[in-house]
Amino acid sequence: MQKDKTRHLELDVPVEQLIETYQALIHALAEQGRGAEQIESILQRCLVFECVGCGIRLTPEELQLLTAQGSENDPPRIRRIRLGYCARNSCDSRFYKISVQKPGSIDWHAVFQRALQLRGEIASTLSEPSSQEDQFSQNRQLRKRLLLALALLLTALIVFLWRYRPWSMYVSGHQTSPFQLDTNSLIEW
Repeated sequence: MQKDKTRHLELDVPVEQLIETYQALIHALAEQGRGAEQIESILQRCLVFECVGCGIRLTPEELQLLTAQGSENDPPRIRRIRLGYCARNSCDSRFYKISVQKPGSIDWHAVFQRALQLRGEIASTLSEPSSQEDQFSQNRQLRKRLLLALALLLTALIVFLWRYRPWSMYVSGHQTSPFQLDTNSLIEW
């Protein structure tokens, strides 16, 4: 059985281009002969607009507010997106992921490519997410790098402390003088 790769189709979009991308998706679906109500239903049912950093999702109502002319009465989430920030106040992410949840009979590759063309971007930015194994492998490599960096830092600290030995006078309990006389080595006359 062949896995449907369309189900995992996603597109990372800078927040500043979210409105244009949403509008381009609407135009791309309209070019396929779909009406306004059908497009609205498809966008609500099939696509998820989610922050890459914190995972907050935009509702269809918020997306429609974004396409309308901005006003002082816009909710704070919408104002933040218009300024180029994530909708969540505590998130510093500048990217949203548009992913296909329920593809249905729509060729989302073609829709996304056309939307990117309409938005003026190169269609090669379209990518499929890595599998869970790839993600696990990347996380494991990151952990290894962090542990290696920590080990190198600890080694450097030990070498530094060993070289300069600021604690040596406290460790032995008493200080020895280089001029101390060894009485056992004296010869009696």
